[in-house]
Amino acid sequence: MTHYKKIKFILSVCFGLCSFFAVSQNSDNKLTEYVDFLQTQNTSAKDYVLGLFDKYNIVVLCERHHAEMTQYDLIFDIVSDSRFTSQGGQIMMEVGVSNLEERLNAFLQNDTLSDEKVEYNILNIIRYNDYYPLWEMTNYPVFIKKLHNLNKTLPQKEKITIHPVDLPFSWTDITSKKQYKIIMVSTDLTRDDIMGEQMQKIIEENPDKKFLIIMNAYHSWFVPEKYGASWWVKNAAGEKAVNVLLSNTWVGTLTDEGKWDAAFKMANKENLGFDLENTPFGQTDFLKYFFKGGFVFKIDTLLKNHNKMQDFYHGYVFYKPIEQHILSFGYPNYISGNFKKEMNRRVKIAWGNFDAILGKYKIRNFYNKVRAKQYHDIDKLIKQRDKWIKNK
Repeated sequence: MTHYKKIKFILSVCFGLCSFFAVSQNSDNKLTEYVDFLQTQNTSAKDYVLGLFDKYNIVVLCERHHAEMTQYDLIFDIVSDSRFTSQGGQIMMEVGVSNLEERLNAFLQNDTLSDEKVEYNILNIIRYNDYYPLWEMTNYPVFIKKLHNLNKTLPQKEKITIHPVDLPFSWTDITSKKQYKIIMVSTDLTRDDIMGEQMQKIIEENPDKKFLIIMNAYHSWFVPEKYGASWWVKNAAGEKAVNVLLSNTWVGTLTDEGKWDAAFKMANKENLGFDLENTPFGQTDFLKYFFKGGFVFKIDTLLKNHNKMQDFYHGYVFYKPIEQHILSFGYPNYISGNFKKEMNRRVKIAWGNFDAILGKYKIRNFYNKVRAKQYHDIDKLIKQRDKWIKNK
């Protein structure tokens, strides 16, 4: 190696080390900012969301993975509180086709059902609440059963109503693979607009009601020009609507490479809510939360004018660390009795003859058995979070 090359090599190594230590120092500084801020916060996730209803009519909550159970413990705690029910609080949900609303609320507000009839009604709802052959998430039937029991204790004016807002769909109208395929292709293109327009109509028809809206992912954003269903909510309600992000994991990664979750662990905070604006969390680069692959629109175009967490969400609630998040699938007797034949028909239309014939017993077992588990990559997520703590 020549003298010149040696000098060039040494300089490049020095520059690399300086860059590494600068990044490490900035990361440590950011983590310290997160922790210091959290030490000043003491409002629980539940009280934070309920407190928003003192100022706003509508709170959009961005849920976690659709199958996660503990988030619905929080949601039920919110909607069962008298601060919500006394204001005639209602719920809108991404889960559930909109034409199911009458059947769903007839069940929720019926005080006379026996335990056997309650289960019969739940099955009659969840078997028809989606355009896939079945919606397998356990939390939905558990949630509506808890709401049914809650409503029995409430006066009529305070009973909970759910407005399912996914696009209208009925399996009884589907007779062929071709027909189903056309609907599914159309769904990808129009679903957010349909959900958004339905929510806008419900808001306009109930101007004095309080609404908790449960949406997932980009459906919960208020960003401009129809990027997600909740744009329509903001368009209809203006300053009366806010949205809140619930702590979660995106496509195998944690927010800001795990520093958010590390900060909550270091601050010993497991149940907290706060506004994002003018906080270290609100200033976080949105791409450090959002995985931009897998969505139909161009996130890069959007981020030209919106690049911070506070640009996308008004508030944030942290509810339980990732080790305590539980995914659950299936419900007892989901596919049973006369519904076995109908399920085989749906599977044949949606997934083909092989699954319909050879896989029918496996499919029944899959849906009829409640299966609870942690995130499949939980060890990776814990390591991503705890590496920041080990460095402190």
